[in-house]
Amino acid sequence: MKKEGLTIIELIVVIGLMAVLATVILITVSPAERLARARNEARERDVEAIYANIKQYAFQHGGAFPECVTETETDITGCDELVPTYLANFPMDPICGDETAGDSGYYVKRSPEGELGVKAVCAEEEKEVVKGFW
Repeated sequence: MKKEGLTIIELIVVIGLMAVLATVILITVSPAERLARARNEARERDVEAIYANIKQYAFQHGGAFPECVTETETDITGCDELVPTYLANFPMDPICGDETAGDSGYYVKRSPEGELGVKAVCAEEEKEVVKGFW
């Protein structure tokens, strides 16, 4: 009898080889890029949390921002009014945050019109991680 198609064993071997090749490709294709993307995502979450908590502070204080939010860029660690009521602790950038030096890697400022802006200054892959005015 003439054999047509593939046997189960042949199919399993082909699928196994494809799985191994796919794994090798995923591992070797720019892991640094994937890590940078993951760090930027963490920065986006931190920037969003800082922004939301400063807005909450302003809401509860008649629209007034904390004293650290001025028209000049200020590191978030200068906003003592936010911890622990609004933020459990100051978020630190995954790469350039240095708690002992008082540099979180996250800066806040407001525009002359009173708009709030929060920025992660160490964003990677030429990406800006900003929320609000900047």
